[in-house]
Amino acid sequence: ILENFLIFFCLIGKFLQVRSFLPPSYDRSPRKPLARSFSSLSQGSNVPTANPLGEVKKEINGKSALIFSWFFASSRELKLVERVYRRNGYEDIVIIESPVSQLSKPRGWYRTILRSTMQDYYVKSVGRKFDLVHCMSGGFFQLYLFLAAGIGLDFNSILLDSTPIMPRPNSFVRFTRAYLADHNGQLFNRIVPIRLHQFLVALKWKIGCIYVRLKHRMRTRFKMRNQSNEIREKLDEWEATVARDAMHGNYDSIIEIAMDKVFNRSEPKNCIFLRNPSDKYIDPNDISIAMESARKHGNSVVDVATTQPHIQTLFRRPNLIFSALERTKK
Repeated sequence: ILENFLIFFCLIGKFLQVRSFLPPSYDRSPRKPLARSFSSLSQGSNVPTANPLGEVKKEINGKSALIFSWFFASSRELKLVERVYRRNGYEDIVIIESPVSQLSKPRGWYRTILRSTMQDYYVKSVGRKFDLVHCMSGGFFQLYLFLAAGIGLDFNSILLDSTPIMPRPNSFVRFTRAYLADHNGQLFNRIVPIRLHQFLVALKWKIGCIYVRLKHRMRTRFKMRNQSNEIREKLDEWEATVARDAMHGNYDSIIEIAMDKVFNRSEPKNCIFLRNPSDKYIDPNDISIAMESARKHGNSVVDVATTQPHIQTLFRRPNLIFSALERTKK
C-alpha cells in the first residue's frame, strides 16, 4: 500500500511539473537551447559566443582550457573563473554551464547528447583538443555526455574539482540534500527521510527512461531518417545501454560506462583530483572509483587535498591548482 501511495505521489508531482527536489532558483525550461550553455564572458574575449547562425567567433592562441561549470553557477561567477584562468596564462577559454534540469535525470542526458551531435556549434567549438579540461562538481557528467556524443573532444590533462557526482540516485540525493542544507532547505531534509528521497529519485529516473526509450524509437523511425548513420548509432548505443540500465536500476554498469568513456583515451592523460575529504556534497567512494578507473587505464593520477569548501579552491587558493598542473607537466 505504501509503495502504491508513493508511486501515485510521484506521478502527481510529475503532472504538476515538480521536476526535481531542488530549490526553484534556476531556469527549469527543458527547451533552453544548449548553445546558450556557452557564456560570452567578456568583451574582446576569445571565448566562443552563441549566435543565431551557429557561427563561432574565436581565435585559438596560447594555452586552451575547456571548463564545465558547477550547478547553479551565475554569470558573475563564470566571469571570475575566466579571469582566474587568464591571469594564469590561458588565452583560449571555453566555459560550459551545467544545467541541473538536464544533468539530474536520464531525459536530460539524452537531450544533451542529441543536441550536441545535431548542432554544428558544438562540433566546431568543443570538438577539438584542449590542453586542459576542468570539471567542477556536476560538470563531470556533462563531460561524459559530450564524449558519448562523439563530437571529437580530446584533452591532454583533466582536473576533477570537487567531483565526480556519479550517475546514480544516491549520489545525486547526497548532493541535493547538502545543497538544501546550505540554502535554507533544512525543512525538506527533516520532513523527507533520505531513503524516501532516494526511492523517489530512482522512481523518477525509471519513468523517465521508459519515456526516453519510447521517444527515441519513435524519433528514429520518423524524424531521424535524414540524420547520419554515425549520429543514429551513438544514440542507439546510449539507448540500449545507459537508458536500459537506468530503467532497471543497474547503476554500477552506467558508472562503468561513464568511467571508461572519460578515462580510456587513445593516449594516457594527466588526471588531477582536487578534493576536500570532508566535502559533504561528494561521496568519497565516488572519488575512489574514479581514481581507480583512471589508474586502470594507464593515466597519471595526482591526488591534491584541499581544506576549501566545495568548488571554492579556484577562487580562494588558485595557486594550489595551477602549481599541481605544472607539476604534472614536468
